[in-house]
Amino acid sequence: MKKLVILPALILVGLYGHATTFIVTVSNNQFSPANIPNVVVGDILQFNFAPVNLHNVVTNPLGSVPSGAADMNSGAAGSVTTSYSYTVTVAGSYRYYCEVHSPDGVTGMVGTFTASAVVPVQLKNFDVAYSNRTVIASWQTATEQNLSYFSRTFKRFSGENPSQFRKKLATH
Repeated sequence: MKKLVILPALILVGLYGHATTFIVTVSNNQFSPANIPNVVVGDILQFNFAPVNLHNVVTNPLGSVPSGAADMNSGAAGSVTTSYSYTVTVAGSYRYYCEVHSPDGVTGMVGTFTASAVVPVQLKNFDVAYSNRTVIASWQTATEQNLSYFSRTFKRFSGENPSQFRKKLATH
């Protein structure tokens, strides 16, 4: 027989954010912008190439990515005719370059960014109460960054998968 479990500890608050897409123009022997501010894990860098170009975006072997991050590689110089996208999955410092226009990966056509793994919300308070067979969760945020909504989930029986029961829009 399954037991009904209603414990505040079983209420999970999911935070659902949306990624920011940073547009980097690749033309005239430069990345514009060359240094991208405020990148957060999950964001996307979209490199838009000029129609006729002899450029690419790489991090290996002369650039750098944090341990565990995938290398950037848009292909051979001149082979990208429209755009290349890279999703940031690891916090840390990144340095990318064009193989043709940066002989050492440090000078010339080079770009950088530092990605943070900032939690997108700071809570002022979070309270859970049980009354009349109902669990009530309430919270107040101090800050919200890149956050679309909160999703509250619950688990009624041990061994049961949690299920989403309500969304609450973020107040950003």
